[in-house]
Amino acid sequence: MKPEERARVKIDKQLNNAGWEIVSRNEYVPNSTLVVKEAIMRGNIESDYLLFIEDKAIAVVEAKKEDNPLGENVKKQAEDYAVNPQPWYGLWFDNLIPLVYMANGNKIYYKNMLVPDSEYEELTEMHSPKKMLQLIGKKSEFGALPLLEKQGLRECQYKAEINLEKSLKSGNKKNLAILATGSGKTYLACLASYRMLNYTATKRVLFLVDRNNLARQTESEFNLFDRTEKQQSLSELYKINRLRKESDIKGDIVISTIQKLFAVLTGQALSDDNEDTEDENAKRAEEKELEEVVQLGSDLKLPSDYFQLIVVDECHRSIYGKWKAVLDYFSGAKVLGLTATPTPEAYSYFNNNVIEKYTYDDSVVDGVNVPSRVYRITTEVTEHGGTIEAGTEIIEAPKGKSETTTYAVTNTIEYAPTQLDRSVINRNQMKTVLTAYKNAIYTELYPEREVKWEYIPKTLIFAKDDNHATEIVNVAKKVFGSEFENGEVPENYVKKITYSSGDSNALIRDFRIEKDFRIAVTVTLVATGTDVRPLEVVLFMKDVQSDVLYTQMKGRGCNFLQHIMSIVKPEGRVAVVLPDNVLTDGNATAKVRERLLKGFNLHTILRLPTGIFYAGGVKTNVLFFEKGKETKDIWVYDYRTGIKHTMATKPMTRAHLDDFVECYCSGHMKDRKQTYSEENPNGRWRKFTAEEVYSREQLKLDFKWIDLEEKDDRTVTELLSDMEDKATAIAGAISKLQEILGGIEL
Repeated sequence: MKPEERARVKIDKQLNNAGWEIVSRNEYVPNSTLVVKEAIMRGNIESDYLLFIEDKAIAVVEAKKEDNPLGENVKKQAEDYAVNPQPWYGLWFDNLIPLVYMANGNKIYYKNMLVPDSEYEELTEMHSPKKMLQLIGKKSEFGALPLLEKQGLRECQYKAEINLEKSLKSGNKKNLAILATGSGKTYLACLASYRMLNYTATKRVLFLVDRNNLARQTESEFNLFDRTEKQQSLSELYKINRLRKESDIKGDIVISTIQKLFAVLTGQALSDDNEDTEDENAKRAEEKELEEVVQLGSDLKLPSDYFQLIVVDECHRSIYGKWKAVLDYFSGAKVLGLTATPTPEAYSYFNNNVIEKYTYDDSVVDGVNVPSRVYRITTEVTEHGGTIEAGTEIIEAPKGKSETTTYAVTNTIEYAPTQLDRSVINRNQMKTVLTAYKNAIYTELYPEREVKWEYIPKTLIFAKDDNHATEIVNVAKKVFGSEFENGEVPENYVKKITYSSGDSNALIRDFRIEKDFRIAVTVTLVATGTDVRPLEVVLFMKDVQSDVLYTQMKGRGCNFLQHIMSIVKPEGRVAVVLPDNVLTDGNATAKVRERLLKGFNLHTILRLPTGIFYAGGVKTNVLFFEKGKETKDIWVYDYRTGIKHTMATKPMTRAHLDDFVECYCSGHMKDRKQTYSEENPNGRWRKFTAEEVYSREQLKLDFKWIDLEEKDDRTVTELLSDMEDKATAIAGAISKLQEILGGIEL
């Protein structure tokens, strides 16, 4: 590398470190904060570096090789550039680029051309965009935003912040970020808040939540955030207040529920004594759809421009319905919505301006989340309701009262599934469900684990209400107590986390860290947004009226491939049988294929006939790959098209693969030769180049080229058997559909 090239590498790094993005003159994007290399000046000469903020040239840098003393001749050259900008350049001052720099990779000198008779000053580091604007006495709404360093950020966080800033620069006030649970939404909010406060005219940020337990969690994350210029914590630079009393509204960053913000805005008194009750009441109101739209009135205690940035956490919730007037009041503020599960209402509120979409499937592929499994427990009562026979002794507990009445019912009472555990609590039903779960833990859910009842998987149970939660705790103690010597579970084994349980924040913390706390029962307090990483099982003992977030059967093969990829050692060789959907599905599965192709040499695919390894009708493949090298070419052997095997009359044997084995050339794969050619278009052995592989839509690996009619040589008995299997499958699907529709008349 030449001395001048070495100097340029150093200068590039100095500019990057100061927050400048460097591009060639052909890559320049107007209205950006950029450094343009070799920009053309008047007289058709090139400046080494020309710096722009909002399409206006603010500085020029003259670069020399490392041993150049940066003397008078360099000064003159740099200053000549400063007074000879091209007439079409945007400028902060007429016919002048105000700041001049000289650099050789080791030293940096600067001069402000706006200051008469000023001399060059030596710098220890290059000035940032923010500093340059200060030096020339100008302001810019977003021009001081420095280059965002990608290191230390997840790809989805980086893209969300970059796209947020682009969107804001384009004039969009409402911005929606869809980020899967666990992908770092709050960290993104911290990053966006800091950059807006530090580099723009933003003076105050509101972080809006709809649950107090989320507010507490958020407060902690904001206080600890230290991705700042000098690695100071955010709490050292700005006043971060969780809204609990009226004076907290004066913070630089205010974290609040919408209810508390409404109280301050309308002059109502605040109290943090009953935050858990507030959360439970808010949840019940949502479920019952009893929320009436709030009216602000005219005597409001905050100006409408009080906040410049509002971050709405878990923005899929119903705050836009009841509380929309509050957000509308601060209409001048820029809004960032965060959610893992967007609703049509959320899309509408944010005008479909999605700055980043990182789904649950994406997060599973990246290892941020683990794939989930659905284990369903059904009973006669949960499906069809139940009956209380005349003469049965029941306990009546009026809502909101502590006293109970015991009596025998005089008439037979029938109740629907929807009444279960609300108006009717059936302890036997709870016992049945919890016993089924207990019996499944070490047999079906985690059969590979050693049976240790004192350390079952951490389990969160969702109840319908506080009374229901109490009953579940009592029944769970008895069900799991049978596995302990004295017939009782350990003291902290199962607990309730609801508004009536005391300090819910402490209980949630205990559930995270305490080894002996295995089962938590809640209604809403451990819900959306609450981070409990040791959690392995979520048991719903209530109806779930939301989108299903679980992967279905076809994704299981993809998850299996991910597992194989994660455990194989470097240079390890793999052969794995997978269904076609793993090679052809989009979205998350496509990302798995990308990882496979980039991190492994997928050198061979064997296409197999239908029904060889999986159920009838399922087409499979054998994938051969090695870890450590990127895929270049893929060799495909089509032992499917025009070929039929049956279990009874024509089973597949080892001899049927002799030709494939010969083509494979194990141990000398460099000698492989195609049997496919223009002269033999139905040759079964064909090479697809890296260019062909990577050009395919979503990297789909369903290679087809043979044009042969497949012959059906099944016997009548086999045909009837296959028809019976398909009829059974159709009947099962119809039954499932009827179950989903639940008797709705269409």
